[in-house]
Amino acid sequence: MQKHKKETGDSWFCILCEETKEEEMIQCMKCHAWIHTRCAGISAAIKKFFCCNCR
Repeated sequence: MQKHKKETGDSWFCILCEETKEEEMIQCMKCHAWIHTRCAGISAAIKKFFCCNCR
């Protein structure tokens, strides 16, 4: 399951910046890792996302 917005209070680790900042995040469809949309340089509006490790 891919979420576009992180719920307040939850902490998910971004595999790119290695931080748990409360920012908009997206989940890789293949490995299920969480990445800040800012770190990935993408819009949260995309439907399918694959991280740099899974592309």
